[in-house]
Amino acid sequence: MKTLGKVQRFHHGKAWARPKLTVLSSGQSGSQSLMRCSAQAGRLATILQFGVMPAWHKLDAPDTILCIAACGDGRWLLGTSDGLYLLAGQAAEPIAPTLRGVAISALAVDPPHILVGAADGIAYSHDFGASWTYAQLTAPRQVVQLVMSPAFAREGLAFAAAMGGGIWRSQNGGHSWEECNFGLIGREAFGLALAPAFPLDPTVLAMLEDGLFISRTRGESWALVPLDADAHPLAALALLPQVWIAGSERHGLYFSTNRGASWERRRDFSGGPIAALAASPAYQRVAVARPDGLVAVSEDAGESWTRLPRRAPEGVLVLTLDDSAVLLCGTQQRGLWRYA
Repeated sequence: MKTLGKVQRFHHGKAWARPKLTVLSSGQSGSQSLMRCSAQAGRLATILQFGVMPAWHKLDAPDTILCIAACGDGRWLLGTSDGLYLLAGQAAEPIAPTLRGVAISALAVDPPHILVGAADGIAYSHDFGASWTYAQLTAPRQVVQLVMSPAFAREGLAFAAAMGGGIWRSQNGGHSWEECNFGLIGREAFGLALAPAFPLDPTVLAMLEDGLFISRTRGESWALVPLDADAHPLAALALLPQVWIAGSERHGLYFSTNRGASWERRRDFSGGPIAALAASPAYQRVAVARPDGLVAVSEDAGESWTRLPRRAPEGVLVLTLDDSAVLLCGTQQRGLWRYA
């Protein structure tokens, strides 16, 4: 594998330095705890527009899928252990030859703009992968998540979570990044989520080793969220207009209906480890997965869950549910799967 390297500008065909990234693990093994999900006949097929006997289908893609981002036109970008891929239909193809061999651990897209993160920082493209520029950072860090403002094309605002670097922010389309860690305890950041109405609502949540933090000022300052200590470490966040959901690596799902002021633990899906969450705020759908491949979907913001009749492969790293109800599951060493 390769890293983003120290080059300031790179195009198709240029050679890169040797890699420094190790593939990230999603956490612990699956729990044997029982689920209590709603069992409403025919409901899942209606929600997700699946057939009579839906199942997980393996797609043609690299073995390890670290992150997924919807392009908004029925296509998906995949951050893999072997570079950046574009999924259209049943097969994924590499779209950036200069990124081949780079483990892409973070990804955000607002076509034609793409941000990617790896072991040594961030690169950006404003022509849908035709050319790339290495971003200006205060120090190389392992980037684990990238999120763009819905108004990225106009204001160039994006956030990054970095191991050992805390939270970074770019206000110029990804060209340069500044640390925005005032109020954070520690710098081991694992993930980010923007409020559904961002940037009108300037709220950002950040998962760190030392807790869950909230900023109501677009990252200018942070405050610790009053979440039970047993919930940590967190694995994923899903923010919907009426409820915020946090997935614990050990103790199931936590819900807040008052914008993070208080949280309630629920065991409707599982009281054990959560590997991934995915939300489609426009249609208020949520999907959740355990590391052992058990997946459930809710159409009522997590009030009830419908368990998929068949499990995804073990080693779930990422789950994505877009506004057209396409459900994708990326795994470690077991490839990319679609439920249909």
